[in-house]
Amino acid sequence: MVPIPDYEHIMLPYLKFLSDAKEHPLSQVLAHVYSTFRLTEQEKEKLLPSGTEPVIRNRVRWARLYMEKAGLLETTRRGFYRITNRGLEVLRGNPPEINVKYLERFPEFVKFKTPRKEKGRARPQKLISGTLVPPPIVPKHNEIRDMILEIGQIEGKVAEVEYPIDSLRLDVVWKTITAGNPKWAFEVQMGGNFYEALTKLKHAWDKWNSKPFLVTTDPYVAQAKALLEGSFHEMREDARIVNWEKIVKLHHLLKEAHKIRSEIRF
Repeated sequence: MVPIPDYEHIMLPYLKFLSDAKEHPLSQVLAHVYSTFRLTEQEKEKLLPSGTEPVIRNRVRWARLYMEKAGLLETTRRGFYRITNRGLEVLRGNPPEINVKYLERFPEFVKFKTPRKEKGRARPQKLISGTLVPPPIVPKHNEIRDMILEIGQIEGKVAEVEYPIDSLRLDVVWKTITAGNPKWAFEVQMGGNFYEALTKLKHAWDKWNSKPFLVTTDPYVAQAKALLEGSFHEMREDARIVNWEKIVKLHHLLKEAHKIRSEIRF
């Protein structure tokens, strides 16, 4: 039995199918992929661990997303796709394969794939009982990331940072056992490319059924929620948007509790 192809192996057949430069619906793309890889009915219907959609449809979607971010194809309307001039140029070069490494020659794809983290910013002072109270300083991205790592360790999880997921990396994951898949996935995004952060969390949700957490700051909560209502609506019920201040507070309380337990020798 031929294994279900991964999204990188799907890219070139997908693009070749669009080589007539006409608009094609997803149903036709899927039919071409099924035929190209000679998938059985069982393989076509095999579901992701999350149970949300078939594995092959998910991989076709990721192939489309990556090629679209590289400018090789475009979404003409919901569920319809067409090759671009750049995509036609790529096919004229007769590449033996199209994968993530190949797509990295296009600056748009590199920009999409490269995390963009903003430095923390102080918020305006608040007037409380006639006194100006300075606001808390927003920690830097890596400081919050490391707090999430330490929270996981204190809670007895197998916690790791910069965890690879295909060609990307998640800021933090927690596992229950070292050899297991991540049960919790975290992205720290204080501004910038929220689409990419949610893309990585969605990928972890699809691939491992991980619980997705987006850690951000108040001004961007609405933006993140809008994306969860739109492009990432499938994981809306499972995703959590967490204010960075709660991470800082939880980290402080757990460290204090851990210190006290050590002193008491519980």
